[in-house]
Amino acid sequence: STFGITADEEMNEWSVSLVNALKGVPFFVPEKDKALYHAAACMASNYLTTLMHMVETTYQALGLSRKDAIRAFWPLVRGTLLNIETKGAVEALTGPIARGDAGTIQKHLAALRETLPDLLKAYCELGLTTVDMALKKGYISSERAQTIKTLFVAGGSANEHARKTE
Repeated sequence: STFGITADEEMNEWSVSLVNALKGVPFFVPEKDKALYHAAACMASNYLTTLMHMVETTYQALGLSRKDAIRAFWPLVRGTLLNIETKGAVEALTGPIARGDAGTIQKHLAALRETLPDLLKAYCELGLTTVDMALKKGYISSERAQTIKTLFVAGGSANEHARKTE
């Protein structure tokens, strides 16, 4: 594990020794960046857990038990995490956004709106960030990116409108 260290200069050597004794990798985090470091850790752990809960919920909506849902999606998650570990997140990106497949994304949005509307806003927000990744890597053109972003913006705001009128 990597350990973020924020310490006074006289404690740096001791902190590094402690991390090394734990077979970890020390990483110095300036005081001003502690919150950013913690936010990254929160996204890597807490929000990944939230994302997996969303996936589990979606499989359960298809009739699978929690255990069977996890069994169904875990090989995909494991493979994705291995690809991220070896290639980095942008290089590991696959799926309809990386292909520029707006039709599939429209179908996803319709299915979520119908079956799991509470997941729609998060799906759209994650989709917008994923479009930026795909564009940055050159997987999709700026025109295709804009088309897909329009779907996500409309999908997320439609969900907000539905929640306000309930």
